[in-house]
Amino acid sequence: MISLHLKSEILHRLDRDDEALANELGVAEALKDNPDLGPSHPVTLTSRHLIAQILLGLGRDEEALSRACAVAEARKKNPALGPLHPDTLASLHLVATILNRLGRGLEALPIELTVTDALDVNPAFGPSHLHTLASRKLIARILERIGGA
Repeated sequence: MISLHLKSEILHRLDRDDEALANELGVAEALKDNPDLGPSHPVTLTSRHLIAQILLGLGRDEEALSRACAVAEARKKNPALGPLHPDTLASLHLVATILNRLGRGLEALPIELTVTDALDVNPAFGPSHLHTLASRKLIARILERIGGA
């Protein structure tokens, strides 16, 4: 299953999103139905997160948002992850990215501020980490868009 997920990631990076989506939907379905994993297992949530990213790449923003929100909520509630886990923060960042792209910066801003604050204090990341800087860049883009509205 991991190799199929990796195939989806590679296809997505090659901008072959139609193929990536078809492949990853199969992966997510198999993971969801696996009795050892299920729909809320971290591995399954990683697959579902990738599907949201691929949908965004395909310009299917509303569907991507719906899926990204569902993954973020599931990751927050998962005892193995929780609200401050890097995977949860990645999903929240994706939600904020999509909201901003949809022109909903006022909704995106508090989400991304939460992401940046959590990354700032996480010893594995901190203020100068690439992910933290990407989060700050998104905040700047959101503020620019809100200011221009």
